[in-house]
Amino acid sequence: MTPAALEQAAVRYLQRFASSEKNLERVLLRKLRRLGPVGDDDRAHIAEVVDTMKRAGLIDDNAYARGVVQSAVSSGKSLFAARQKLRQKGVPGPIIDAAIAVRTDDDELLSAHRYARRRRLGPYRRTAPAGAGQPDAGRLDADERRKDLAKLCRRGFSFGLAARVIDADPEDRIGEWA
Repeated sequence: MTPAALEQAAVRYLQRFASSEKNLERVLLRKLRRLGPVGDDDRAHIAEVVDTMKRAGLIDDNAYARGVVQSAVSSGKSLFAARQKLRQKGVPGPIIDAAIAVRTDDDELLSAHRYARRRRLGPYRRTAPAGAGQPDAGRLDADERRKDLAKLCRRGFSFGLAARVIDADPEDRIGEWA
């Protein structure tokens, strides 16, 4: 594959997807491997194309990291999950730390409430309203609580935060403003 064709492939990829430098490098390398053996000159061409995309402003790891973190928070994912995704995409640790440092504990709480509301966990679970002939009709039983906590923890939220969300008062509907 010629350097010009490699550059075109990079531009087409970046038109469809946001990417980090390392991820674009992996994508282009994978593309070349499908065509045959990859030599040192091919790797040099890939590095040159990635550098060209960076100089053109099509790749910015800082902006990419901020976007991934913002997307995670707004879609109900934990900051831990965002950190893991950025690591998988090859974003350097200091850039990840800077993108996450901007976020507050309230962002993480809001994200956990969004996830709980979407999955109908804890205070968002459909239960009979309190006073519907049963004294504890609006409350979770121990097994439901344990399962809901496990779902939030598997999603990457800390146990303490998960407990705060699951044990929130159903009348408050904290995540309604989320």
